[in-house]
Amino acid sequence: GMGIVLGGSQDGSGEEWESYLVDRKGNEYEPYALAWRYLGMYIDCDINNGSCDNDDDDDGGSGDDNEATRKVLWAAYVDPRYKGGSIGEYQFYDWTTDTWDTSTCKTKRCAKMDCHVVDHSHYKLVGVFKETDGLTDWAEQLFKHEGYCVWNDDDTYSFMEQYRQNWVSSCVQLNLPDDYGNTLYLNTQPQPEGNMTYGIYLDEDCLEVSPYSNFADYVVSYYTYYYGNSDTGYTQAAQWNSTFDMWNEYMNTYKVCQPCRAYSLNINDGDGNSGDGNSGDGDRRRFLDGDENDGEGEEEQWGYNCYDDAGYTNC
Repeated sequence: GMGIVLGGSQDGSGEEWESYLVDRKGNEYEPYALAWRYLGMYIDCDINNGSCDNDDDDDGGSGDDNEATRKVLWAAYVDPRYKGGSIGEYQFYDWTTDTWDTSTCKTKRCAKMDCHVVDHSHYKLVGVFKETDGLTDWAEQLFKHEGYCVWNDDDTYSFMEQYRQNWVSSCVQLNLPDDYGNTLYLNTQPQPEGNMTYGIYLDEDCLEVSPYSNFADYVVSYYTYYYGNSDTGYTQAAQWNSTFDMWNEYMNTYKVCQPCRAYSLNINDGDGNSGDGNSGDGDRRRFLDGDENDGEGEEEQWGYNCYDDAGYTNC
């Protein structure tokens, strides 16, 4: 799984990109036969240098160079029964209603895009991949190329873009100690079901979660200490908790099976004729047609086109 790398395939000149993807073993996949899903965040430990072993610091230093990093995981799948129907060959799971949406089906097959259904999916695992700057760089690419169309909501897209750019990205020492005099540190904290929050830690590598204080507790302490106002602290803590809940809820979209090609559930011809939401407006014209680095984005045969926030088509 981890050793497989997906990428475009070029011809001998190195200039033209073919219409399939290839893994390191040489297996070729049609882009619309590929699907993926978001698995969540984890703490990546290098067992060779002891980056997750606070007691294995031979030189007595802080071990900052070996800091365990937060990474995101996603999995890629292939549909071996794919018939060439692109988006119109599938029905999509709506996690908000726990139903299957068949409105996109344009072919007789109308298969479920169900790679998230682990016990009886017709998809086959291609590999599991990790992204070092998952909440920043990876999320930027995902949001502007696919989220812009799939979320189908300007407010959701703006919210996710705002917080993507502002999450803490390393272990940060906080100003206030806890009630026992322990120095506290802050970093993102992986949670079950692919969720995340801010965690309060007792070590400078942000590995040992504090048993005495969580992020909400620290926010209250901060406002009480610096402003003498615990009520404001409780209000701010509640707002932060709401922010994490919203982020995790919106990321649920990617925890269910998604096409590897960006798409829209609304038929859109690129001339301003589209359904509701951000599938593409008349004033967002494509400026990269014919560019070999544009993600090979051709028009989807049934019109389920995503004209994304970066000027690409079905990236």
